[in-house]
Amino acid sequence: MSYAILLVVFLLTGFAVYIFLFAQEIDRSRGSVELFHELNIATRNQELVIKSAENEVNGLREEARVGYRTPVEVENALAFLEEAKIKLRLLQEKKRLMLESGYFSEIDTIKSKEEFRAQNMGMLEADATFKAELTAVRDRFRKGEVTGTDVARAERAVNEMVFKREINEERMRAAPAAAAIKATAENVDTIELIRTSLIRFGGVTVILFLTSILIPVYRYNVRLGTYYLARADTLMLCRDSEITDFGEIIKLLTPSYEFDKEPTTPIESVSSFVKSAVGMAARKV
Repeated sequence: MSYAILLVVFLLTGFAVYIFLFAQEIDRSRGSVELFHELNIATRNQELVIKSAENEVNGLREEARVGYRTPVEVENALAFLEEAKIKLRLLQEKKRLMLESGYFSEIDTIKSKEEFRAQNMGMLEADATFKAELTAVRDRFRKGEVTGTDVARAERAVNEMVFKREINEERMRAAPAAAAIKATAENVDTIELIRTSLIRFGGVTVILFLTSILIPVYRYNVRLGTYYLARADTLMLCRDSEITDFGEIIKLLTPSYEFDKEPTTPIESVSSFVKSAVGMAARKV
């Protein structure tokens, strides 16, 4: 039992040290440096994706003119290209906001009015591209090179982009500005600091309280075990040899431990001194 209590004390002490040193790591979100680095990587990769998608669209258009590709394949590649351009514009706006105003957010999260506006500008460009493609498909339909289904598919792409843009405009009107979000985030950071401090000092205080309860129990069990082991040694000696004065042997082999209060620690001494000083100052006043 004593060893088990001692093990628990060591575990609690280690846990207290961990909480004190790494309390800020509990539910920790990424900071601006990590997000800025991630933005740079995402922007660079997105530019490469757009370059490859543009080459793919140009190649498909050339092959479609000679009949090797269908308009559906061209429209699918074009839709992917425009989505990539919209994402790149959004990433660039996030980077600009971070550098100019200090506002930052996750790559896949859109919160501010400026971010929605950047996305909307990309959608406007995509809308113009899809409409130009629809005009080209209609011209080819009049020449008999494509079917009415191809025209309907091009019209659907235009209508989908218009729908997405209108939804985005509604969200843009309701979204707060980046400056307002940043001000709110600063308040949240203050609350986060307070929460971290409460976790750190509160957790350590609770663990120290539990340790202060377990240590006297551990000392009591050790002393009690020593006391009964001494009695057992006395009985073993009496069994193996002729001893007339049993009481004196018990006194010799039994440690004279008293289960009194533990010695005062330095912290308790300083605390008592401060209390006495405060009391004397109060009496003088």
